[in-house]
Amino acid sequence: MKKIITILTVTFLAFSMNAQEIISSQKAKRVKAHKGEGLIYANDNIYLQKPKSGKVNIFKDGQKVGNHNFNKKIGGERTKTVETIYGKQELTRIYSIENDKSIELYTQKYTLDYNPIGNPIRFADIEIDAANFSSTEYYADNSKQTGNTLISIHLRYRNAPSQLKLFLFDEDYQELNAVNATASTNFSQFEIIASKVLSDDKGVFLVREYEQSASGYTITKNIFASNMITFSQDAEPTINQILPDHSRIINYTISENIADDKVLIAVQSIYVKKDDEEQNDEIAKNVLGAYTYNFKTSELTRKSYSLDAEVEKARRGLGSIRQIIFDKNGSSYFIFTHTTTANRIDYGANIIKMDADGKYLWGSHLLRKDVSGTKYNLSGQFIYVNDQNDLELIFNSKKNVFKKGEYKPKDSNGIWFFHKMDVGKKIIPIKATFHSETGELEIKRIFEKENVNSISYKNAIETNESGVYYAIHNIGGKTFVSLIDFKRK
Repeated sequence: MKKIITILTVTFLAFSMNAQEIISSQKAKRVKAHKGEGLIYANDNIYLQKPKSGKVNIFKDGQKVGNHNFNKKIGGERTKTVETIYGKQELTRIYSIENDKSIELYTQKYTLDYNPIGNPIRFADIEIDAANFSSTEYYADNSKQTGNTLISIHLRYRNAPSQLKLFLFDEDYQELNAVNATASTNFSQFEIIASKVLSDDKGVFLVREYEQSASGYTITKNIFASNMITFSQDAEPTINQILPDHSRIINYTISENIADDKVLIAVQSIYVKKDDEEQNDEIAKNVLGAYTYNFKTSELTRKSYSLDAEVEKARRGLGSIRQIIFDKNGSSYFIFTHTTTANRIDYGANIIKMDADGKYLWGSHLLRKDVSGTKYNLSGQFIYVNDQNDLELIFNSKKNVFKKGEYKPKDSNGIWFFHKMDVGKKIIPIKATFHSETGELEIKRIFEKENVNSISYKNAIETNESGVYYAIHNIGGKTFVSLIDFKRK
């Protein structure tokens, strides 16, 4: 997930456009996705790109001013980068050093052009079983709203059970809470399904433990446990079991925000009939299990929803649960997207809205068939709630989807924007608005007069304001990084 960046007050506009839409812009270059990342940080006059592993390029006012290496040695020891956290005027990198007896974690502050500020500071020292140690896997998530950071370390061993260590640190990397878990067998592994650092100093991990087996081309995960671990600065961590309704799990997700101190956790699963089992048409085949956790009371409640009717309405199926977003009234949008492997083909989105008590309100479907190579990060979308509590979805398609102003995607053939020749010429941004009360869908082309096109979604950076992003895009045939408020368009 891209890092949240506080929006700066901008007094200079790079283009004479509506200031409520494109707030600031600077010239940019695209980075091919298979080589690096197109955007890892941006503000009104600086942006950083990762053109390839271990490197970062620095641009100011559209001009490249330098590049730096990600790698760093501390005390002569090689390090691994666990996380990079970006602030208004500086960035912090979290490094790990693995030696024979322990793993040490360090922070190092830098200016935005990668000049170090002070010396590295060690903030954790974790003992390991050196005789059986195999490898590590790190996972980190940071909130610019609270300054807190979640870090997980998965310690894999050869002849001993794996260890999972979860930490919640404050903005000075003082430990607020920690959880240690030991695997059930020597062969089982831990997996971080999802994590979020939410507002009000609260964080959530979804963790499962499994053994993996293979038969031919089929890989099966035998899941021992699936747990939600919640952290708070004022209370001990809480562990709750999160179970699917059916054996085949499609996806898990955690709500993007909280409402009334509550967070939502969704588990989507489908029913698979066993060979010796009779057909039962009464069983819901597609089920969404929605858990609501109250941080203040530690109360966990659960509701299940049959998705069969929504599946029947969608032409190409429901897809998998991707996001949950609360609106200002505490109602929630459950967003399902339907993509192929590597997200090269996007068949659209299915939206389900629930009220604050978990009552089903409506379901609505957006039809797409946009086909894209991953080279320029043109697939994907922005999803947010606007000032009227409507859900808005911004995505790329081709000019020929609009016939006399009406949206008509070519469901049978697909709309390709694969080649470089299409960037800046044929790829247009589209806004789909799901109205809060009814689910009625409105679709329109945006930025047509301004000739904004070819938005890169997957490496865009969201800000603290809903619907406002830093993104690489084209104006005509030229490429820019801009701060754009899509709500105003």
